Amino acid sequence: MIEETQGESLLPIHRYGDPLRILLSQPSITASELRHIVASRGIAVSRSSKEEIIPILTGGLLTSREISALQQIAEEREQSPKLRTRVLTPAEHVSLPPILTSKFDPQLFEPSGFLNYHLEDIKPFRSSPGGEWEMTYTIERQDLSKDWVHANRSFEGSITVTKRGDDFVLSCFHSSPETEKINSRIFGEVRNRFKEKSDKTEEKSFLFGNFTDEQRISLFLAFTGLTETQATFERLEALEIAPANVTDPLPPQLEWLSDGVSEARLAGDDLSDFSFLTDSNLAPFVSPFASDSEFTAKGFSNSRYCARIEFSGYPAAGITSELQISIRRLTTKGGTEARLRRSFLKVLENKKIEIVKSLQKMQNQ
Repeated sequence: MIEETQGESLLPIHRYGDPLRILLSQPSITASELRHIVASRGIAVSRSSKEEIIPILTGGLLTSREISALQQIAEEREQSPKLRTRVLTPAEHVSLPPILTSKFDPQLFEPSGFLNYHLEDIKPFRSSPGGEWEMTYTIERQDLSKDWVHANRSFEGSITVTKRGDDFVLSCFHSSPETEKINSRIFGEVRNRFKEKSDKTEEKSFLFGNFTDEQRISLFLAFTGLTETQATFERLEALEIAPANVTDPLPPQLEWLSDGVSEARLAGDDLSDFSFLTDSNLAPFVSPFASDSEFTAKGFSNSRYCARIEFSGYPAAGITSELQISIRRLTTKGGTEARLRRSFLKVLENKKIEIVKSLQKMQNQ
């Protein structure tokens, strides 16, 4: 949470308005964090969206310390690896090496819509002793705007391909909007190559619209039962929800959602006690889209981390929002932090796939 400081001079709007607006608009800074700052000034807002809150804050309400804290949050969260998953299932046998070792068009690493960056390094797909194939690359974003967000920084992206039974699981790690776009284009090329070998290849992604509200609640709650060596659940820190798109009147327990609430972040020590998580009659009225959960990794330098599991971009992106996992916070007494983050993300990804398969099996029964 942003630290509040009494007696600190406020920044003049004529100097900081535009770069501050860019900073506050970053997806890595949540509306709830901005709403907390506004509420601390005694200002009430009728809606919880950034569109209403940002103009208030750019009017000179933020202190220099609060802005520095927001900058640090934006940079750390943007550079932290985020994991999305796609699954390809060909109808017949497909040999993986020819698909992945063929040269990839360099234009795949030049996505439209992004300027002022260049490709620093690329390592083509290579296999590991465990049978996993991985491609990694690094880009550098060049600072031409001189604002508080688009500084000269390097970002890494990667895609790993693992065969699990009849499925080929593609784990896509990105750390910026640019690498997210590049990953999407690389995946599209890999998918096309699979379909050249097997035109009935099925593609599975994990989108908001693929789940019912009840299934999304089950999905988030399922992570609270993990007891893996690298992912032992400790507590559910926060859950973000939006009102479901229903015409029926809200039950009395959820009437607070009818007062112009577009989304809400619920924080506490034991969120599993919230009625809509346990009462199936309330589930159709609530659309959960993100959770922050704390896990411990026993035997891994006694690491403790907060994992964010979210349908990225919701509610703005609607039913096309894609399920994404990232490590928001990591505390460790040893080991390489980047390696640990990727290792923990892979464990959570495996559990995600298991959970989704279980939900789909229950639905088909």
